Amino acid sequence: MEQATTPDFLSCGNEGERVGRDAVVARFTALGQTIPDLHWTIKQIWVAGNEVVVRGEATGTPIQAFLGLEPTGKSFRTMSIDIHTIEEGEIKRSYHLENWIVALDVF
Repeated sequence: MEQATTPDFLSCGNEGERVGRDAVVARFTALGQTIPDLHWTIKQIWVAGNEVVVRGEATGTPIQAFLGLEPTGKSFRTMSIDIHTIEEGEIKRSYHLENWIVALDVF
């Protein structure tokens, strides 16, 4: 994250949520403990000026409670969309959306 993002990087999510780089690192660390085989695959990339849109697919198998539900041993597959603003070769801001409702089907 430190190499790919600006020091004032913001991750923008649902309902106006905005968190900085350290908070994103902490969230991904926790997510990796809950879903150790979590993997994102890039499906498509669009570039327009300093904006990059990435359509991806996340897969994994939760081994701990996830989104308030206990694990079942089943794996999920879900879509993600990220819109990144690039500034001087680093990501300054990211808007993202993951379809976690689809992932809940494994519970």
